[in-house]
Amino acid sequence: MYAEPLEARGIAWESLSPERQTLLNAAILRVMEGREDEAGAAHARAAVGAVRLAGVDGLILGCTELPFLLPEELDRPEVLNPGALLAEAAVRHALSDLHSAPKGGSLPAGKAS
Repeated sequence: MYAEPLEARGIAWESLSPERQTLLNAAILRVMEGREDEAGAAHARAAVGAVRLAGVDGLILGCTELPFLLPEELDRPEVLNPGALLAEAAVRHALSDLHSAPKGGSLPAGKAS
């Protein structure tokens, strides 16, 4: 999902080995099932460590379940959490719609309340 847009902008990227990706995928599935555990978090931390060892400048948490496995990473400036970025954009959009609504409380045509 991110490889082509990054390459189009001339940004090099790294990915996990197939073995490490398989372990991380299993941890992500456990989160989706509500069964996250320390073993899954350890696999996620190991994956992040492996990518950092490759010398990356930034890290995209490219799955919405990863923040549940990596809460200690969320405040690091080089970590991008697409889920949080999307939520922030949605709030900005919603607030801009509210500010553009005519006085009297009605929303522009086509906008649900």
